[in-house]
Amino acid sequence: AGIGPVPIVMLTGFGSDQVDREVMQMGAQDYLVKGQITEVVLRRTIRHAIERYRLLTALREDEERFRLAVEAAPTAMIMVNEEGKISLANSQTEQLLGYVAGELVGEAVEVLLPERFRDHHVGRREDFFASRESRPFGTDRELVARHRDGSEIPVEIGLNFMHTREGDFVLASVLDITERKRAEAAHKLFLAATSHDIRNSL
Repeated sequence: AGIGPVPIVMLTGFGSDQVDREVMQMGAQDYLVKGQITEVVLRRTIRHAIERYRLLTALREDEERFRLAVEAAPTAMIMVNEEGKISLANSQTEQLLGYVAGELVGEAVEVLLPERFRDHHVGRREDFFASRESRPFGTDRELVARHRDGSEIPVEIGLNFMHTREGDFVLASVLDITERKRAEAAHKLFLAATSHDIRNSL
């Protein structure tokens, strides 16, 4: 009791690349092979395990800070891998599009688009990963997102490319512009009515 997480070194009967992968998958930082343990090997292995543990701990802390930042964002945010699968979606995304927590993870991002746009979007997504250039809000044509109930929501999307130790990702910020579209429509109606009144007066 009271002992926190510590670096783990496993003892195995033999060493190989396969054993190395299995050991790491099990959560150990390194391993020793029976019959091959010397003072030098032991010291080097322990030093490597400690350094690897510190690095992994720092990476996990960075990932947690990133996850919390995405969750706290005021707009919907979606993280997509190079295969087009959603790896992270914050609660704003779930509120905007009608999905419950975690339901979108693992789904193709095209599920969030009306069917008529899905095939075309695959090519656009591949082009973005190839270019690796961020796109701020307002640089793309107006888009439409699909709510879980099938309704459509006008949106603007900002895209940021991210290269991580787990691969390449796109972080998309999705802004609901429904109110803006309504205001624009009302403004157009007002201008049309005003123009009509002026013509009649003349």
